[in-house]
Amino acid sequence: MKAIDASDIAEMVGNLLLEPSIIPSILRLLLYLSHPAIFRLPALKADPP
Repeated sequence: MKAIDASDIAEMVGNLLLEPSIIPSILRLLLYLSHPAIFRLPALKADPP
């Protein structure tokens, strides 16, 4: 078993970025994490001062 070096890591990251499903899943994860904040923002703006 050979040690993992920087080029191996770069190759793995490159393969992940080329994977067509990884970007939508990252976006979905970000959307899911920001979900409560998205719902709270309009409510805060709608409140009269």
